[in-house]
Amino acid sequence: MQCPNCRFENQEASTECLRCGIVFAKYQTRPQHAAVAAPAVENTELRQELQYRVLGIPLALIVARIGVSLSPFLTGFLRMLLHECGHAITAWLCGYSAIPGLWFTSMSESPESLVTLMIIGILAGVSFWAWKTNRPYLVAATIGLFIVHLVCRRLTYERAHALIAFGGDGGALVLGSLLMMTLYVSRESPVYENQLRWGFLAIGAAAFIDTFHTWTGSEDNIPFGVQEGAQTDPSQLVENYGWTIQAMIQSYVRLGELCLLAIALIYIVGIIRARKVLVLGTLVE
Repeated sequence: MQCPNCRFENQEASTECLRCGIVFAKYQTRPQHAAVAAPAVENTELRQELQYRVLGIPLALIVARIGVSLSPFLTGFLRMLLHECGHAITAWLCGYSAIPGLWFTSMSESPESLVTLMIIGILAGVSFWAWKTNRPYLVAATIGLFIVHLVCRRLTYERAHALIAFGGDGGALVLGSLLMMTLYVSRESPVYENQLRWGFLAIGAAAFIDTFHTWTGSEDNIPFGVQEGAQTDPSQLVENYGWTIQAMIQSYVRLGELCLLAIALIYIVGIIRARKVLVLGTLVE
C-alpha cells in the first residue's frame, strides 16, 4: 500500500511506513481541521525548500571563498578535519586500520584482514537497509565501494601508501562535496529534521574551497616540507613515491573539477525535484 504521507510503496499488510514511520491507523484518524490547514503550511515549506536549494550551495561556496581570505585559520581547521578523515578512509579501503586525529592519522604497518571483514559487514548492512527502504542508488554505491576496496586491497605497499597520502586533500575534496550534498536529503532524514544539513553545508564548503584554492593557486602555496616531525603529503608524493609536482597538482585539480561537476548535477536535480513537488503540492523524496 502507498503511504499517505510520503507516498512510499509499502507491502499490503504493513501497519506503518518503512520510510517515514507513520502508523497508518493513526494517520487516517487525524482531525479533519488539521488536514484542511496543512496545504497552506505545506506550500510555504515547499517554496522555502526551493529557495534553499537554489541559493544554498552557491552562497556557501561564496562565503567559504571569502572565509579563505579573511579567516584562513578557521577554514584550514575545517579542512584538516576532513583531510585526516580522508587519510583514514583511504587507508581502510586499502585494508589498513587507521584512526583519524585533528592533525595526524595513526595507521597500522600492514593491511589487516579484520578491516576487510568490517568493511564487508558495514557495506552489507547498509546495502540491505537501502534495499529494504527502496534506495537503489545506495545499493549501487555500496557495491561500488566494495569493488574499490577489492582493487585497493591488491595494491603494492608503495602504491597503497601513495594513495593514502593523496587521500588527505583528495578526501577533503570528496567529503566536502558529499557534506554539501546533504542539503538535498529527504524531509524524513534525521539530517533534515535536526537541521544538521546546514552545519554540514558550511563545513563541506569551507573544506572544499580551502583545499581547491591551494591546488589551483600558486605553487608556493603547496605545503612542502616537514610538519610535526613528519613529511607533508606533497613531499611524500614527490620525494618518496616519484610523483612530479605537475602531475600531483593536475590530479588534485581534476578531482576537484569532478567534484564540482557532481555538485552541479545534484544541484540541478535538486531544484527540478523541488519545483516538481511544489507543483504537485506534496514533498515527495
